[in-house]
Amino acid sequence: MNGTDGRVDRLERELAEARRRIEELELRLTERHDERRVAGFPAEEGFFAGVFRRNLVPMSISTLREGRYVEVNDAFLKIVGRTREEVIGNTSTGLGFITPAQRDVILREISEKGRADNVELPAVTRGGELRYGLFNTSKITMGREDYLLAVITDITERVHAEKALERSETLLRGITNNLPGAVYQFHAGPTGEMGLSYISARAFDLLGLENDPEKFFPQFTACMVPEERDAFLASVRGAVRTFSSWDREVRFIKPTTGEELFVRVISQPRKTHDGIVFDGVLLDVTAHKRAENALRESEAKYRLLADKISDIVWATDRDFNLTYMSPSVEKVMGYTPEERLGKQALSIMTPESAAKAFESFLYGLQEARETGADPGSRLMELEYIHKNGSTVWMEVSARILLDGEGNIVGAQGVSRDITERKRSEDALKERQARLDSIFRAAPTGIGVIVDRRILEVNERVCEMTGYAREELVGNSARMLYLTDEEFAHVGTEKYRQILETGIGSVETRWRRKDGTVMDILLTSSVIREGDLSSGVTFTALDISEKKRAEERLLLSEKKFSTAFHLSPFPMGITGLEDGVIMDVNQAFISWSGYAREDLIGYTAMQVGMWPRQWSRDLLKKVLLKRGAVNSFEIVFQTMHGEKRNVLYSATLIDIDGRPYILSTSQDITERVQAVEELKKQHDRMETLVMERTAELREAYEQLREENESRKATESALRAREQELEKGRRDLEEMNAALRVLLRQRDEDRSAHEMNLKATINLSVMPFLEKLEKSPLAEGQRAFVAMAKAGLEEIVSPFTREVSSEYLGFTPAEIQVAMLIREGKTSKEIAGILNISPNTVHAYRNRIRKKTNTKNRKVNLRAYLQSLG
Repeated sequence: MNGTDGRVDRLERELAEARRRIEELELRLTERHDERRVAGFPAEEGFFAGVFRRNLVPMSISTLREGRYVEVNDAFLKIVGRTREEVIGNTSTGLGFITPAQRDVILREISEKGRADNVELPAVTRGGELRYGLFNTSKITMGREDYLLAVITDITERVHAEKALERSETLLRGITNNLPGAVYQFHAGPTGEMGLSYISARAFDLLGLENDPEKFFPQFTACMVPEERDAFLASVRGAVRTFSSWDREVRFIKPTTGEELFVRVISQPRKTHDGIVFDGVLLDVTAHKRAENALRESEAKYRLLADKISDIVWATDRDFNLTYMSPSVEKVMGYTPEERLGKQALSIMTPESAAKAFESFLYGLQEARETGADPGSRLMELEYIHKNGSTVWMEVSARILLDGEGNIVGAQGVSRDITERKRSEDALKERQARLDSIFRAAPTGIGVIVDRRILEVNERVCEMTGYAREELVGNSARMLYLTDEEFAHVGTEKYRQILETGIGSVETRWRRKDGTVMDILLTSSVIREGDLSSGVTFTALDISEKKRAEERLLLSEKKFSTAFHLSPFPMGITGLEDGVIMDVNQAFISWSGYAREDLIGYTAMQVGMWPRQWSRDLLKKVLLKRGAVNSFEIVFQTMHGEKRNVLYSATLIDIDGRPYILSTSQDITERVQAVEELKKQHDRMETLVMERTAELREAYEQLREENESRKATESALRAREQELEKGRRDLEEMNAALRVLLRQRDEDRSAHEMNLKATINLSVMPFLEKLEKSPLAEGQRAFVAMAKAGLEEIVSPFTREVSSEYLGFTPAEIQVAMLIREGKTSKEIAGILNISPNTVHAYRNRIRKKTNTKNRKVNLRAYLQSLG
């Protein structure tokens, strides 16, 4: 409580002292009342009089009743451009500073609240210059009369900055409103993070996505056709990695309507202090339609307007310790005057600003001492540290006070908060930089025209026309048009639309510098709404390819119609939902037997062609899921009641926004019948195969038995091998004698063969030849041939070869070998010998095994013939 009582006592003493000074001032004013209207206040050079007159902030004192000036300072005279003699005794309205209506506004504020705070009014100087000020006016009483004490803060620069910012926003809005797409800024950080920092509101009209930069990119990628999403994201990462321009089309499903769009994404990269920024535009290239609605506001407006600018009046001693500071310091800096009194004036500046201020004072002092002139005031922009730790920019007007010998006795000045103005200037610079960036990087031609003369164009316009910027700027836009009539038509139509809707859009044709002609979609809007004289921004989009695509589409439509109606396959178009037949071709009519009027407007169920409703529902379900069916087999009924098997293929198509089914039918009735016949034949073959299988199984059993016998024989042979080895030496000893005997035997056999051959040829063969020529049955003739062949074999070298080298042949095997040598097939041998073909095959295998030709690519007949 003692501290509180102390402060109360101190305040009461200060209040008593202030009342005493006011009474003294009122007394002096009363004594000089008759002189104040002409001479103004006394000319004492006291502290407050010096502050008033040397203050850089315009200040004035005038009578409340008449508004006549009784005192003004030099700053006031400077801002209004008048001399003291012209102002003292005159009124603000009489001098033309403000209008009577403006003065009434101030008086009304004073009558209601006793003061007028931060009343923003324009004022006209003597030279006719319009300046803007914030009027802070209080009513004071001196003697027996009421006066107005006015302090004017010049905010002309702030107002000009605001208007420049507004013009910049208008120009940016005009450009983005004319772009046929959504403008965006995409950033990629050094650690891989990616996202949008800006997306224009046109994105919702274009893609159905909200233009929230944080949400847009994930939503945009989520709505892509899935099979294109990975490639799209890979191209983004590739453009970031290579720092290259980016131009890509992607299919996109618009969430609000479900329609599929082709979206073209174009951008150019630029490096920033924290990564890479891509400035670009999203274009709907599905139908190449011009923008129908202006872009919404591209971003939140920055209106860095200060409600009021507070000024701080201060004074220091010779060591620059503060001796006075006005109460406004608390509002601006957070300090009370008491907290700053006695402290260094430079102590709450940033180090850079403190050095700047100190250097400026030293320079001014040195100049004053060298020239002997008054050091004058210094105007600086300095950065202060607020009590809460933030910084505040101040415009400081200060002067050094010198005594008669040129020594420093102190300093006085006024500090004005310009933080908001600095931010406004930074925002303006940033906005202008962004505008320049979009203007340069936009893939669409952009320019500005005033009175149909080209004032500015971007690089894209030069690329489109083939002209350099210097060749276009300053010239009439007529140079780009083919004829005067087209130039006049575009101007008339464009300005008519602008006056009606704010935006004009016209399709026209331009001639490039090389003489070639291109189709152009020209969209324009005024820079300042409602003022055509301010100029027009335009965007030019080359739609030559679109025109050619439309022509190709028209040609394609004609080709499709011709192909549809002349197709040899029955084709039809029906509604997906209701099944109503929209169109059929001539092949369909010929195949079904119905007339066109019996089909168009009816469903296939109604005319009796479609078999069952459930099958049509199944077809619809499959089409909705897959988009097409291929070779769906179904049975149709013609007009004559004939059932026809059909391969039905269909796909979904879009006609005027509605889904239809385009179908093709292929009649496979004959093929189905042929398949059924083949199936019957297949069944018969199956029966034969089963019978043949039984025979093969029987032959297999026989072979198995023979194999067992062979194994037993092999076992016996292995047992005899030892005996044979034992007898080998004996046989070697006998070889000499045997060779002699064999030579004798061969001689005897040759003689015997010659006798036997002569006997057979002379006594048997003639009778067999006569018998062969006589009428015989087929079987008898075969036996005669066999007998004849047997006799020939007896006397042939083949018989001798077989008997000498293959003594292991059984008689049946020799008989089969002879028939094979004669070229008989297995079936013929089976018929001759009255055995089954399987048995013949078994004999063939044995002969091959005994002649060592099994599993070798050797013709058995040729081999047997080679033996003779």
